[in-house]
Amino acid sequence: MVGTGTVDMKAGIAALWGALAWLSERQQDRSRLRLIVVPDEEVGDAISRSVLRDRSLGAPRVWSLEPGRAVGSGETIVAARRGLLCWRLEITGTAAHSGADYWSGRSALVAAAAWSTTAVDQSRPDDGPIVNASRLVAGGQDLVDEGRWDLVRSFERLNVVPDRAVVEGEIRCIDPESAAELETFLATEAQRVADRFGTRAQFEITQRIDAVAASPRQLAAAERVAALAARRGWQIETERDRRGISFTNLLPHPAPHEVLDGLRLVGGGMHTRDEFVSLGSLRRRIELLADMLVVKRD
Repeated sequence: MVGTGTVDMKAGIAALWGALAWLSERQQDRSRLRLIVVPDEEVGDAISRSVLRDRSLGAPRVWSLEPGRAVGSGETIVAARRGLLCWRLEITGTAAHSGADYWSGRSALVAAAAWSTTAVDQSRPDDGPIVNASRLVAGGQDLVDEGRWDLVRSFERLNVVPDRAVVEGEIRCIDPESAAELETFLATEAQRVADRFGTRAQFEITQRIDAVAASPRQLAAAERVAALAARRGWQIETERDRRGISFTNLLPHPAPHEVLDGLRLVGGGMHTRDEFVSLGSLRRRIELLADMLVVKRD
């Protein structure tokens, strides 16, 4: 089934509704359940963070209906997630006419590009950190600070050395110590690049989201879920380094309750027009959630 928003996040709600209907048809008791659906994923999580921390208090278990993944002949659930640092670098240079007075100018764009290259070079494959330079806006103050987007693709001000640049992006790390080291490195590198190009630089972290560690309690819970799946004839594996942020990242750490993540069905193409879900996975996840609700009854 293809459609924007199918796997992230509508499929999770559909699977839970299917599990509740499955139990109701079989007249089986189920655990007391509080469902939290929030409207601000991907846009700052201000509501999510407050509601999740408040509503999860006193709950013995918290389940997140974020998607699992297809692996070989099976699927995954998630025991650990990376943390996230969002950053912004602002560079101010010196404007000058590029023909008459080029060497008096100090290009904020060139300085920002040099810093961005060094920043993303800190990324490492596998379990290493990821540094993503997400966007770079550079030009004069009228474009960067005042939003003169009509200048883009025009001939106006192409003869001026750009004196303003803003770069924004993120760091994703499973290890908090590595994240702290990267933060220090990028701030130091911003000053070094500013000195090299004769500009001024201001680097700041604009958002911090904690990593979710794979605690023994989380791993034991994941093993129990894998056993339930095995009884149904399919395989569940546990991810210990999911790179995407989830609602579980917004809970207190360490969590005072059992947390399970990645319980939603698998698919692909998240955040694109080709987003899709596996209908075979939908059936498996409905049965799995139903089994969990029965086994976990108080």
